[in-house]
Amino acid sequence: MKRLLITTFIISILISSGCASIVSDSKYDVGIKSTPDGVPFEVTNKAGVVVAKGITPDSVTLKAGCGYFKGQNYVVKFNPNNSEVFYKDVERKLDPWYTFGNFFIGGAIGYLVVDPITGAMWKLDNVTVLIPESKQ
Repeated sequence: MKRLLITTFIISILISSGCASIVSDSKYDVGIKSTPDGVPFEVTNKAGVVVAKGITPDSVTLKAGCGYFKGQNYVVKFNPNNSEVFYKDVERKLDPWYTFGNFFIGGAIGYLVVDPITGAMWKLDNVTVLIPESKQ
């Protein structure tokens, strides 16, 4: 009886979770770099709200999702020496654990419910910008 309860518990945990939510995350440390270093930056979400600020090189933690099956979009604004402004999007793509992991482990619950709700289906890339010498 005890063995049946443990087996049932383990199976229910596996069935009720998504692979990307288990192995991956819904928040990422995104590296922000520039050439040259020391450039002030701001990160805004798709609503235009500033969610992070810093000076390159730096790392900021950003949520990958913003609703059911919706990934968050971010733009990094670089402002070297208060001169010309440069913009760079934070690239978002499907997390491989969502794509392939749910096929083998998470199943339909992972594909359609858990990972889309938590935002773990998305992955955010680092951002690098080259500031031309005449703009420094």
